[in-house]
Amino acid sequence: MHLLCIPRISTIALCTGLCLANELLFSGSGPVPCMVCVYMHLWTFDFLWALFLIGRCYEEGRGVQQDFECAKQCYQEAVELGSDEGKVNLGNLLLEKGDANGALVFLEDAVQSGLQVALSSYAIALAKTGNKKQSTFVLQSGIDGGDFDCAVTALSCAGREKGEATEDYHLEINQDLEEAALQLAVEAAQEGHRESLAFLSQAVIDGKWQQLRATCIQALSEFAQVGFLS
Repeated sequence: MHLLCIPRISTIALCTGLCLANELLFSGSGPVPCMVCVYMHLWTFDFLWALFLIGRCYEEGRGVQQDFECAKQCYQEAVELGSDEGKVNLGNLLLEKGDANGALVFLEDAVQSGLQVALSSYAIALAKTGNKKQSTFVLQSGIDGGDFDCAVTALSCAGREKGEATEDYHLEINQDLEEAALQLAVEAAQEGHRESLAFLSQAVIDGKWQQLRATCIQALSEFAQVGFLS
């Protein structure tokens, strides 16, 4: 990816393109032409967010052929230039590809930089590298702070026997933590949080937390009626 050959454009056009690509990419409304993002990463202006978006395009295959190595390179360059968001995505990518130790470095740094969005992945990386006690503590902190991803991670481990684990890690989730995670998940579902609705509904289908059956059905019905889930 040769960025220095990209022609210069005005600051207004640059910012407009950045806003457009950001909206399209994160709304999931369709593929984003890679050049929209590339034009925004000019060596003169050096917008880290644009480079971060390019990485997202390659990681998710939006507008370009999916290429994890290119995504990794984009995130690494963004991190080197000071992007905390790049640390999160690079850590998540490494975690997904089985490099828990490598992921832990970036995710821990992101958490220390104050990015709560990295907490759940950080907890998983800790668990996969054998730091289970610290992992549970991170999940507890995330749940106390209202982080639904931490709640999902805790609930996915709650009450699960080691032989049932589909991941290569296992955490002991006590009843208090499980109840706190459930409460947070239910609150998110009642507010129309798609991921929480999907997770809790699937859990009920699988025979878990049957006391939530009525809540899930009601929430799904309410938001389906207003087209929220379409």
